[in-house]
Amino acid sequence: MEIGMKRSLSLVKNSIRFAAILATLTISACSEGNNPSGMAAEPPHPAVQMNSPAIRQPEPAVDTPAVSPRPQQAETPATWGASPVPVPAVAAPEPIEIGLEECGTAQFGKDERTTHLPLRCIRATYGFDGPEGSQAVAPGQPIQVDTYVIPSAFRSSLAAYWMNLGVNGRGVLLLAPKDWSLFAAGVGANGSHNIRLVNPDDEEQYVDYFDQGGCQGCLVPNIGGYFPELKEWVEEQGYEVSPRPEIAERAMLTPNLVAFRKQSEKRGYSVHGVAYQEHGGGGARFRDEEVGLPSADKAMATAILNLFVALHREQPE
Repeated sequence: MEIGMKRSLSLVKNSIRFAAILATLTISACSEGNNPSGMAAEPPHPAVQMNSPAIRQPEPAVDTPAVSPRPQQAETPATWGASPVPVPAVAAPEPIEIGLEECGTAQFGKDERTTHLPLRCIRATYGFDGPEGSQAVAPGQPIQVDTYVIPSAFRSSLAAYWMNLGVNGRGVLLLAPKDWSLFAAGVGANGSHNIRLVNPDDEEQYVDYFDQGGCQGCLVPNIGGYFPELKEWVEEQGYEVSPRPEIAERAMLTPNLVAFRKQSEKRGYSVHGVAYQEHGGGGARFRDEEVGLPSADKAMATAILNLFVALHREQPE
């Protein structure tokens, strides 16, 4: 009886011990499931409230353009030793060289007083898209000036020189010795143009032609210098007269034409010229021609300049 009670008591103790071990294992398993590393779990982070005010970065004082992301380029395998693709060079336009070309003849006078002179065409430079093709140098129509007769003493020594102005077939016609060279010739974007022909053996002998085109601030003061009687008109336009102290003599041919002689810097030479002006209607024009020759050749200078006079008396432009 006593042995039986002891055995029953032993079984109860073992049952209690087993239950305690089982409870301990269960608690341990739950803890390991929540923290596999076996380390103590950190307290959770506080929740972020979405309605909290955002912190704005200060805007830069200077606006800078947005930089778009560069598009990704497909990677290509590197080719070792490949030569770069040559880029064709763009050739610079060749400068236009001035020069003279033989263009037939020009007719002066009429009937029994007709004279044909060699026509030498001027190849000029242009400050705009100038004439192109075969008409860039030669005139489109034969040149014939009925109102001017070449003096017989110079019919064998003079030639006609013509320069295309590049607008509506208009050009400049001059006289000069037939064996002279072209020193300068150009037409500006504002319509101004100049020609200088020289004796190839003596550049002190020359024919100069200059038209100031549409530059009113240039030509109006010049009108006052060559035509002193228009001084008041020049000042009314808001300009000052450009003085011409080199003019030693002046003779009015018409209200629009004046002949003059300038002092020459070279002894034994003379500079004779003729100037033309027109004004009114909100605009003005001025052009002149000068001839530098030995003083003994005044008659030739007169013959050259008289073509300028005849053309401007006949049809001013």
